Amino acid sequence: MIMPTLPVIRVAARAFSPLPWKGESPPRLMPVRDLILPDNSQPTGRPVFLEGRLQRFERSIRVVLAWLDPLTIHDGTPEPHDKRF
Repeated sequence: MIMPTLPVIRVAARAFSPLPWKGESPPRLMPVRDLILPDNSQPTGRPVFLEGRLQRFERSIRVVLAWLDPLTIHDGTPEPHDKRF
């Protein structure tokens, strides 16, 4: 049986939840304004987009929660900036 591939999506995020450490519960949702970018800046007022393979999602009024699997580069390792949110 051929398994369908998960779609790769890009979403504009207002909050995210980093991957938990082994054995810990998932962290709460954090606003994207608290992110520290690679150049030590913060996204103050700018949109933040996260992308990955859609694992599942839940919708409620005004809120969509999406679980993303990290994208992988050609050698199979995850890209360092990928997160679930």
